[in-house]
Amino acid sequence: MSIGPSLTVPGKEDSNNKYNSIKLDTTAPAAVSTLSGPANINTNVALTWTNVSDAVSGRAYYRVYRSTASGTLGSKISTDGAVLSNSYTDSAAGLSDGSSYYYTVQAVDNARNEQATGNNQVAVKYDITPPPAVNTLVSAANVINTDFLLSWTTSAILFQARHIIEYIVLLHRVS
Repeated sequence: MSIGPSLTVPGKEDSNNKYNSIKLDTTAPAAVSTLSGPANINTNVALTWTNVSDAVSGRAYYRVYRSTASGTLGSKISTDGAVLSNSYTDSAAGLSDGSSYYYTVQAVDNARNEQATGNNQVAVKYDITPPPAVNTLVSAANVINTDFLLSWTTSAILFQARHIIEYIVLLHRVS
């Protein structure tokens, strides 16, 4: 039977007397570590971490926080009791394009003790702006081998700021 959020009263009995013992859990669970997430995203933010345990009352769930400032806990974005495993997906609703967000995950035990804030924060840049258009597309065709060499230029400053990771080249055959 539970009394309050942090008292556990299991019933015990010996041959002569009945008695109850009260065990008070005031120790927070171990800190979440190995928190990871994508560095740059344009959709939902998927976070993962290593599960933690609590030797006294057991780990109950995790709380997920999001901040716009590095090193601060920020606002709780998960519902208490909802995150039971080692992953969480933030729907990205309301995130601002080009802004960085800092996620923290905290373990909570069955006595409602939350771990002390540690250095388990991951930074994510939310980016939904498309990269700059390709400038100066040049093609050189080798008609004999039907090979094409395409080259182009982009602004180096925009390239570094937008973290372009690939270009998609589409070929349309003209008869």
